[in-house]
Amino acid sequence: MFIALALLFAQGGEMAPPETPVRGQYFVKPTYGPVLCDVGMRVRVMGKGQAGVVTMPIPSDYSGQTVVGFRVTTQPPQALLGWTWRNRADGLNRVAEVHVQPGAGNVTVSYTARMLIPGFNVLRTERKDFKNWLGETVSVPSTNPDWVEVSKKLQEGKPTPDEFMIRVVKWVANLNLGSTDVDQPLKRAEICAAIFRAAKIPARLVAEVPRVANRKFSIHWRVEIQSDERTWQAVDPLVGVSYPVRNSAAVLAIPSRKDESHGPIASAFDPSAPSFSTPEISSELSWAAGGGSRLTELTVIRTFPMANGARVMAAAYHRSLLLADVARKGEGMWIEDAILRHVLLKGATNLALYLDGKPTMPDK
Repeated sequence: MFIALALLFAQGGEMAPPETPVRGQYFVKPTYGPVLCDVGMRVRVMGKGQAGVVTMPIPSDYSGQTVVGFRVTTQPPQALLGWTWRNRADGLNRVAEVHVQPGAGNVTVSYTARMLIPGFNVLRTERKDFKNWLGETVSVPSTNPDWVEVSKKLQEGKPTPDEFMIRVVKWVANLNLGSTDVDQPLKRAEICAAIFRAAKIPARLVAEVPRVANRKFSIHWRVEIQSDERTWQAVDPLVGVSYPVRNSAAVLAIPSRKDESHGPIASAFDPSAPSFSTPEISSELSWAAGGGSRLTELTVIRTFPMANGARVMAAAYHRSLLLADVARKGEGMWIEDAILRHVLLKGATNLALYLDGKPTMPDK
């Protein structure tokens, strides 16, 4: 997995150069400290007389983000038969598998993940498997003649890697896709990744829940490319920036090449999306009317100053290990809102003590 205790904070860290976004309405201004937030997902399904499974991507411990509370609910409550977390074999993603019995009506299936997302100065973990994200797939048609030609054109004049990256991101952001379908973040991400791969630069899709206030899309998509021999660099081909704000979204999934190569899936969001990057259902269920409406949401609870960031993130990391252990058994952990307000009144250090499980900060 991506997280390590070294994934805390360092002087210098990742600092974004000033950029002018192509779509300013989606741009989130930099927040330098960690953000405590709730990430929620909700779908509506109906049954065919049998129990079925709703599979939903949940935030992983990607690049320092940590889940410190998690719960699953259904409406009506009696429709919930049980749930569990499953870590996928790719080492990057996890999903919640929720077993439901719809009965005669519709069932709303929801989860909420209470989590901390690092600020700018998080150190990314080194990875050496960049070549896994080269070549063509169904989702990323990197041999498409149109994108190959664009890739060559954007390389004219032998730009530096950073200059080429900026050219690609701005070009895709300004591309007229001929649709008003929420500016099509998935389509833009697929085109962006295809152009980079056509230039022999490893690129992968990233599914996220965004923080933007004027959110019109349910799941946002970015792209990450190999920026040097050790790290990934995020780019946002919808917003049109090559250094998007680190904590402007919670990462849900990073599709593998296998995920990118599937056919249409039973998704509430987009059947063309890579598998397990959006909610999916088993054959015993079908989507209810409006099943994917208001699919996701991210609510900011508190932003902490950098001075307390490392302490809070270290405590959150330890709690996330415990939570993952119980969630694999189908049990949740939650910080009740009343307790959380009381803890936060005394500041970041008090939250760190609570997350460390000190006797003075009980869950009940």
